[in-house]
Amino acid sequence: MKILHWYPNLLRGGAVANGVLGLSHSQAKLGADVVIASASTTTEPLYYPIDRPKDVEFYEWCPRWFMNYRGRGLRILSRNTIKKLQSFDPEIVHVHGEFNIDNLHTCRIFHCPVVLSPRGAFAPRLLKRGVGVWGGKYAYLKLAKKILYEKVVAFHALSPLEKVQIEAVLPASQVYCAAQGPNLQLEKDLVPAGVKDGSVDEIQLLCVGRLDVYTKGLDYLIQAFAYAAKRIQGKRLCLRLIGPDCKGGKEQLKRLARSLGVLGHIRFEGVVIGKELIQALKTSDIYVQMSRHDGFGQSVCEALLMNMPAILSREIGCISYANIEDMAHIRKVPLSGGEAGNAIIDCAARLTELKALAKTHSNQLRTIFSWESAAQAHLNAYAKFSGCPLPAGN
Repeated sequence: MKILHWYPNLLRGGAVANGVLGLSHSQAKLGADVVIASASTTTEPLYYPIDRPKDVEFYEWCPRWFMNYRGRGLRILSRNTIKKLQSFDPEIVHVHGEFNIDNLHTCRIFHCPVVLSPRGAFAPRLLKRGVGVWGGKYAYLKLAKKILYEKVVAFHALSPLEKVQIEAVLPASQVYCAAQGPNLQLEKDLVPAGVKDGSVDEIQLLCVGRLDVYTKGLDYLIQAFAYAAKRIQGKRLCLRLIGPDCKGGKEQLKRLARSLGVLGHIRFEGVVIGKELIQALKTSDIYVQMSRHDGFGQSVCEALLMNMPAILSREIGCISYANIEDMAHIRKVPLSGGEAGNAIIDCAARLTELKALAKTHSNQLRTIFSWESAAQAHLNAYAKFSGCPLPAGN
């Protein structure tokens, strides 16, 4: 099976890029012939330079020129770039990420079935942001329905929650669900630490991700932390925020934390990667994330694979899997500082118990968040919706 993964912004890094790399590498291991196509960029990666898989062919194309359409950029491809892309002769093109005008190129370049992973783009809160009726996103959807979606044989949802969101926007579409694994650069080091002594005086809460206040719900998180810090008995709380600043989020959060009297208990640690990030996961006690919308939640996935008790908003996709919903060490809370704050107090009091419970679900979580399982699920979907034969050995 010949697969071309299309993600023009891959070299800028981020969670979508990590997902494309992990899936491509895992499909190649299962015998598929895989190519990744991405535009070149002069922008620094969000976290760190992309580590290109050695078993996947990588094609970096340079745009001939750039034009702006309703505030969104469209890269114009040269004839040589188009010919090179067509020379791969893929049987399936898998497009990643939506509301990217560059995705419209795929329907004129390639003449094979297309699978599309919106990767959280159809979340209701995200669609409604902007001026007018969904802003520029509404205009893009109208255009994509006429040009791109007619060639899409199936949409991929990262979680049951995202599947519902895609079907709400495109009710006549075929949608299949497949999770994903952790960042490939962390995967081999995601080995849980032993259960810490519950008698420690300080409880460390951890949240990993860019400091995008709205998307990541960091205003709710600071409110929850302040609520808990003022009410908890016999313990000190510390909140560690790991990730790059985004849209002035760091200063917004500092002002909010100062107004609530907890700025001195919050550590802004910036970008932390590799073994230092693994160490942060090992030395923290509870993972917390209050995203307003998140199709999957890669950082959440990695924290759960480290057997961390977690307090998470119900808008995070990876915890919508049926096998995860009843795990007692994962607290699912509404977007409310008070309810999340009470969850922090409760989890801090039961920390040893919750860590032991997390350990009992370790193998189950590793099965759900497995790159091999994800790659096989996608290959099966490609075969089902396009008629392409599975790679030899499947």
